[in-house]
Amino acid sequence: MLRHHLASSRPDFLQRAVVVFESSDRPDVTGLDLRGWNSPRAAQARWRKRVPPVAGCASYLNGWGAGFFAPLDGCQRRLAVLATAWPGDRSYLSSLKNIFDFVMTVSQPLADLARETLDLSPDRVAVIPVPISLPKLPPRPTGSWDNRPLVLGYCGRLITAQKRVERLPRIAQALRAAGISHRWEIIGEGPVQAQLAAQFASVGATAHFRGRLSGAAYWNAIRELDFIVFTSDYEGTPLSLAEAMSQGVLPLYAQMNSGGDEYARRIHPDLLFPLDQWELAVKGVRAVMEAPAPEREAMQARAREIARHHADDAYVKLFEVGARRAWEMPRISLPCPPAAGSAFARQIPFSLLGRMSPESRWRRGIG
Repeated sequence: MLRHHLASSRPDFLQRAVVVFESSDRPDVTGLDLRGWNSPRAAQARWRKRVPPVAGCASYLNGWGAGFFAPLDGCQRRLAVLATAWPGDRSYLSSLKNIFDFVMTVSQPLADLARETLDLSPDRVAVIPVPISLPKLPPRPTGSWDNRPLVLGYCGRLITAQKRVERLPRIAQALRAAGISHRWEIIGEGPVQAQLAAQFASVGATAHFRGRLSGAAYWNAIRELDFIVFTSDYEGTPLSLAEAMSQGVLPLYAQMNSGGDEYARRIHPDLLFPLDQWELAVKGVRAVMEAPAPEREAMQARAREIARHHADDAYVKLFEVGARRAWEMPRISLPCPPAAGSAFARQIPFSLLGRMSPESRWRRGIG
């Protein structure tokens, strides 16, 4: 997403970026090079040394850092881009009222959350698609689904927090119980890979672990899939979902009030299933399998059409529109808001703050 923000060559829309926990040698990116032992107070001190006042709009990804950087940014308008949901997002955003003039989100549920928690009028919140870079590849062959195993896939970090990958073998078990021949392609890496492989093996499912892929290898792996599966506790609108749908891969999606819920529902209502009701996930797979070939091809065409809204230029253009709207509207953000949290909380290292409950009073407004 950072790459897309910095891609504009228009002289009236050039952007700079500040990355907090990294360094950078790019002229348009300032790195604060913070570590887990640093605190929000230390972050403020480093900002004062390295970041000049913002001449126009300041944008905060997921609103992070606004609680302690907004008093220092010196901007004329302040934006937030909500790219994902996260535990405690409601209480966190509620503590940032009067800081933002405009919010852009990657899903309608996040837009509703922003309006409610930040007390913004509807014209100050917009939905923009997560950006994807489509490969220059020939159309994916539709092929026959008869007399071959289905291919289901997962793409992302192999972790239990948020992604809940341990739920995937439960779907595999339900598919095998229903007599549906299939295999899994797992794209990604993470700390629970060995455990996940053992879980697939314990239910008799075939799962190939492809590791972390990029470029042509990534797209070729994605194009092997019939379904891409999501069993997360929460998401915004997953990037891998839009990328897979651009190739005609169908989503098999657990209900989590994210942007992906509506995408799955629009393609076929049975592709959206309640969490922990694996037999209903099987129902979605069977609905596609038993559909006549023209109907199944129409589902794949709908997936590709939805994904086209995520192309690079769509995101950049819509972000520019939102930023201009924020600039043209009267300012409602405080030019120099008070720093969030207590003075003591702002001295707690980020590594300790991250271990606290999202609802902790020490994290409130800090992140």
